Amino acid sequence: MLESIRNLRFILPDWDDIVDPGFDFLNERFSDDYKRDKYAHGARVWTIFKEPPLDGVLVSRSILEVSRSKMLRIRRMGIKDFLKIPQRLRDPKRFQVIGDCGAWQYRYEKVPPYDAVETLDFYQRIGVDYGVSVVHIAFFGNPQERIELTYNNAKRSYGVWKKRFEKGDYTFILLAAVQGIEMDDYIKMFERLYRLGYRHFAIGGLAKRSTDFIERLVDELAKVAKHYGDVEKVHFLGIARPSLIKFFARLEGIVSEVSFDNATYLRMAWTRSHENYITIDGKAYTAIRVRPGSKGEDKVLEVLRRYDEGSIELERVIEVLREYARLNGDLSYLPYYVKTLEDRPWKSCDCVVCKGIGIDVVIFRGNDRNRRRGFHNLYVFYKLLKSGAYLEKSRFSVVRDYRVAVARSYSASEDLVDFRSARRILVIANCSDTKTIDRDKVLQVLSSKGLSMPSFDIDKEDVYREVLKQFIKPAEEMYSGLFNYVRKLVNTLRAAGKEVDLYILSARYGLIPGDRPIVPYDAPLKALSKEELYLSLIHI
Repeated sequence: MLESIRNLRFILPDWDDIVDPGFDFLNERFSDDYKRDKYAHGARVWTIFKEPPLDGVLVSRSILEVSRSKMLRIRRMGIKDFLKIPQRLRDPKRFQVIGDCGAWQYRYEKVPPYDAVETLDFYQRIGVDYGVSVVHIAFFGNPQERIELTYNNAKRSYGVWKKRFEKGDYTFILLAAVQGIEMDDYIKMFERLYRLGYRHFAIGGLAKRSTDFIERLVDELAKVAKHYGDVEKVHFLGIARPSLIKFFARLEGIVSEVSFDNATYLRMAWTRSHENYITIDGKAYTAIRVRPGSKGEDKVLEVLRRYDEGSIELERVIEVLREYARLNGDLSYLPYYVKTLEDRPWKSCDCVVCKGIGIDVVIFRGNDRNRRRGFHNLYVFYKLLKSGAYLEKSRFSVVRDYRVAVARSYSASEDLVDFRSARRILVIANCSDTKTIDRDKVLQVLSSKGLSMPSFDIDKEDVYREVLKQFIKPAEEMYSGLFNYVRKLVNTLRAAGKEVDLYILSARYGLIPGDRPIVPYDAPLKALSKEELYLSLIHI
């Protein structure tokens, strides 16, 4: 198993993760070159590390084409020159550039905006090593129609690609996109594509599937691939849970190459409240938030640098941090900050980021610190993966100093309402992406009726309520994830005898009371325009 994990290939999805190599941390200034053209003069993880902590990059057409000027440059230069991938990494055996169409961006469209054959020319023009056939995610719209559409796109693509590849007109390898709702969908499609001639596959539509479903899918894929004996590559698209890696390793020795793309460890540097900086011994530290424009920021930055230099004691730094946190409403972070400063993990790290910028790597402040911290996290993850120690160390434990007492303080705004004197309280919260239902069971029920997961199609509400009646819950019980904190707050207030009115801003339903029964759905708030959000709010 350890050897299998070492052989897995880690691919990073590209989202313009660029930093200024000449950023002035002391004076908070960007270099002139970077300000003029970040693409030409910025640095990515593979230009910062001589041996980058990844095996390739995934570029999505729908993301690249958001910027017309950027896309024109890519077409002119080629994707590898645009990304500034060093010549030493241009061998796909060491570093791969995989292209796909970015199906998540057009998931609500009836059909993909890209033609199956034209996409082949696109891949060749920009110069990827691997290209994924045009896919449509199955659990939006009509699942069976989308599965068949994805299959037909792969079928059309393969005939054209094979002829041109054999003639030398195409130099990239085509990956067949595999989609499904139920297990049988995936396996049947995989086998159909294999019979067409495909030996390279990209398994998609798994981002929201349960861990149990993905484990069973990998085991079924392993049986099929073992039967055929000549499957070259299986890539898992958009897998956000690192815990799945141990399952992918089961394909090693059966499939020539297994890869997956994941951005968790990069993005946790700035998207998580606490575990922003990970270490090789399995710890997760909290970066110290010093917000631009906040009260006392200059003093905090000064004492942090002096502490890093060894010219000031920890007690003085904590004193300044406590006052800063009190002024800016961040006191709850203090026990985590103390442990970060006490252990000084950046001092014992041998990566070029920590050696290069010191304590700035654990300061939560702007792109050039946050993304560099993400690069450090990639280094740690990749080192654990390739050493075979990932399974043992991957459950990073968040560290804090439990001796640090944090008094509750509202000093950032002294006129906040005191809940203790209120008899009735209004709580308004937004919905969450995750739900308290078994998603796979919901998808199975929907698939049996030829339906997809409900989204913005509120006109079909009566149909969904009948089909999904066993899954209907009050809105305040439907949402999980970060909404758990909202529910805990509301329950605590109600237990204290308060009359609490809970309203939830739902992308599907608008602004609804917490006791409104709803069906499970997929509809992100960020997909709504400002006008649509406003219309939702005015109907309270």
